[in-house]
Amino acid sequence: MKFKRNSIIINGEKTFYWEKYPARKSVIVSLHGFPGSHKGLVELADGFTDHHLIIPDLPACGVSEPLRTHHSLEHYAEWLNDFLTTLSVDRAIIVGHSFGARIALRFSADHPRKVERLVLIAPVMKVDSFVGRLATLYYKFGDLLPPYLQEVWSNNTMYRGIGHTIIYKSASRERRRHLIDMDSIDAKHIDGSIAVQVFDDFYKHPSIAGNKKINTKTLLIACDQDEIATPDSVEKLYQRFTNADMKIMKNSGHLVILERPITVGTVIREWFLGVGDGDKKVI
Repeated sequence: MKFKRNSIIINGEKTFYWEKYPARKSVIVSLHGFPGSHKGLVELADGFTDHHLIIPDLPACGVSEPLRTHHSLEHYAEWLNDFLTTLSVDRAIIVGHSFGARIALRFSADHPRKVERLVLIAPVMKVDSFVGRLATLYYKFGDLLPPYLQEVWSNNTMYRGIGHTIIYKSASRERRRHLIDMDSIDAKHIDGSIAVQVFDDFYKHPSIAGNKKINTKTLLIACDQDEIATPDSVEKLYQRFTNADMKIMKNSGHLVILERPITVGTVIREWFLGVGDGDKKVI
């Protein structure tokens, strides 16, 4: 059975989403990173045959239309609530990667009763690496540019080439070429001014405020070679949960969902079954 493409209108804007096994009772909603699209999560989601699977293109990404308001974490979380309400999903397992993990975490903090479980893969929470600081400077400069130049700046070929070298760690050369081509296509769909809004909001605002503890049953997945969501930053986030497990993927980088989707899926399914609770290392 293949994923079926659907669309709905939320606050006057069209959101596209891909769905599989709609008759299943348990729902998994998967949220991709930024920039990105549903395509990055299809291989990972494919193995969850016992669940109703929903993968949206986030607003302004893929083929979904942008929000009518500022593209902030708060507004993306509000959009997710409206999205689930429109689909009559009262409670779901939320799986998020990178920026999608930030949205999932904020949504869980705002609507804990709607989240059955939370899976955060390479959650980007703070700038704590040299690479992150370079990206900060890059987007801060982009914020100073007029909108028509922000488009060019956010899709700078040299910058994206350096980024690809940093984030791809474990894929074969052939698969890496395919993934880079897919990423380039996704990036072309992003309006430059929206990209600047998203990254500016990230550097100014945390996903969860203060020292608030999070009670949702959660799995955090970090990658030992991730220079974007470093294992140290994920470990610090892990300390804020009262009911969580943390796994560290060896020989993996930030885009582990693309480079090792089957392995990541296995880790999540085993966690659902309670296998390996308390382990800190996964190969």
